[in-house]
Amino acid sequence: MSATSRQFVRNDVLALVCNEAYELSMEALDQIAIDGLSQLLCAFINTNGGCVFYGIEPECPVAGQATVRGVSCDKDKREQFHMSVSKLVSQHLSPPVLTSTITTHFWPVVSEVSRHPVEDLFVVGIVVCKPTVC
Repeated sequence: MSATSRQFVRNDVLALVCNEAYELSMEALDQIAIDGLSQLLCAFINTNGGCVFYGIEPECPVAGQATVRGVSCDKDKREQFHMSVSKLVSQHLSPPVLTSTITTHFWPVVSEVSRHPVEDLFVVGIVVCKPTVC
């Protein structure tokens, strides 16, 4: 699990689309199918890397743009999700990859007015990079 200074502003519109490098989802962390995530991470590993963002709504309100919404996850859910991704990387990917190839991030979502973090609201990122680049 990575701690960074990055944060997202709730309801900000981003020029971000689903493509070969990005996948955007509003899926709740406890509803994510491990098989689907495994296939997506393998696709990123076998190309140029990429990032899965949970908490960013694709193509809203305009095609070619995405809106920051965040996903609700308390500390226990964040730890459980991080462990699930770590287990996926270590036990379900074949051939095995270095654990440093895939990192999980929890970026806080801040209020568009006060710029204070919204309690337990995050954009969750799973970043996949090529081992030769990371």
